[in-house]
Amino acid sequence: ATVAVLGLSVVGGGASLDWAYHGTQRMGRLAARNVAVAVLTLLATLWLVRSPADIFRAASIISLGAILTNASIYPMFFREFGYPIPRIDYAEWRRLLRMAVPIGLSLFLLQIYAASGQFLLGILRPETEVGWYSGGYRIVLATLIGADILNQSFAPALSAHAPSTERGRATGSAYGTALAVVGLPVAAGGAIYAREVIVWFAGADYAPGAQALVLLLAYVALSYVGKGYGDPLIAWDRERSFLRAVSAGAVVNVVLSVVLIPRYGLAGAAVAAAAASLAVTAVMAYLYWHVTGTLHLAERARVLAAVCAGVAAPAAAAHARGWSLWAAVAVCVPVYAAALYGFRAVSSPRVWLARADSV
Repeated sequence: ATVAVLGLSVVGGGASLDWAYHGTQRMGRLAARNVAVAVLTLLATLWLVRSPADIFRAASIISLGAILTNASIYPMFFREFGYPIPRIDYAEWRRLLRMAVPIGLSLFLLQIYAASGQFLLGILRPETEVGWYSGGYRIVLATLIGADILNQSFAPALSAHAPSTERGRATGSAYGTALAVVGLPVAAGGAIYAREVIVWFAGADYAPGAQALVLLLAYVALSYVGKGYGDPLIAWDRERSFLRAVSAGAVVNVVLSVVLIPRYGLAGAAVAAAAASLAVTAVMAYLYWHVTGTLHLAERARVLAAVCAGVAAPAAAAHARGWSLWAAVAVCVPVYAAALYGFRAVSSPRVWLARADSV
């Protein structure tokens, strides 16, 4: 029954009309909907899924979220474009398939890259460890929502300028900086308060998964950095380059999961995920540098310094003093904001340039 319910999400994805807004670079129309559905899905998961026994509820939430995401765009699409009329044009289909196949393969490999650890953990280790790992992985999915929102926001600006131009490189720099500003502090603070985070998010029964969560948050940090180099490749019609990077991650994750999970359990699965993310980030960074001639290391270094000074240091001090998770958050938010300003991590004109382009 659970597999059948999850199958509904595939049907919902196949009925998506988002491509019209991606193709016309009007993804701002989709952003509010994506945020609303993501928040509703997260709240439903937190409310209804409290133990491994709730797997059917979790599957239902995933499928209903996919259906709601796609169905909610129909009224706006019909109003702006009319009702779609299928037509047969084999030459056009072949042309589109040549461009679409690398992206499709990339999305398929991304699923392997992201889920192989949890899948193999279920085969090779007891169900209890799968439950602990799934508690941490739900946190990973929640932390990656910010990356999806930024991708939707920056995609039109990235697509509008070639990477060989100064404006194209500036937009790529702004996108990577925005991702680092959002993702790195969450990963750093969450790793320091891993036990408190997983207990708050999933319940005390999942506390043994805290060690794996620390490693999974390293995966999150690397994913944010990697997306800063990988997502622009798709916007700049380098789909095959993106496919090579994702393929490397899928291979590394599967191989390391097979080697590490039997001996180290959920910690081995988390190590495999982090190592795969590191491999993907390295390949994407190289391909990005090959296209643009730069990696924007100065901008990334300023953000990293702000994270260390504004989040990692105060969070570690708060944790050592026994402060609660929310007390640490209350301290770190203003300190991090001041650190971003002090290190000039977000004061670059390139950020405002990209923002102006995305309007």
